[in-house]
Amino acid sequence: MSQKLRDFVVRFAVGDDTQGGQSSVWRIWKSRNKDDVYVAPRSVAGQIKGSLHASGLCSFAVTAQHHAAISSAKPDRHITSWRRRPTPTDGYTNSVQILFAEEFLSRKPFPVETGTTLLTPISGT
Repeated sequence: MSQKLRDFVVRFAVGDDTQGGQSSVWRIWKSRNKDDVYVAPRSVAGQIKGSLHASGLCSFAVTAQHHAAISSAKPDRHITSWRRRPTPTDGYTNSVQILFAEEFLSRKPFPVETGTTLLTPISGT
């Protein structure tokens, strides 16, 4: 997926500027032809992603291409789905939350590519 052809792409990871990334790098992007938005860890975006459709339907699912490749016995490729609440007049609604549990963050931070935003982890201790 070429970032140059997209109107909207955000890459982020949990980490800090002094040490680097501690979580997978995640990507949020807008569909080329629709007002749909997708979210996935970059490393598995070809296999699984979250979809926030303009219609209000949302889901986390195996991608159509990956589902066809694994010829799953499960006919429905969706893991979970829901309907987004109507957008309020201020234009924002909470559709997805991604939680990064501290115990699953890497103890060996890694460098991240330019253009990836590092979000500082909030320690629970």
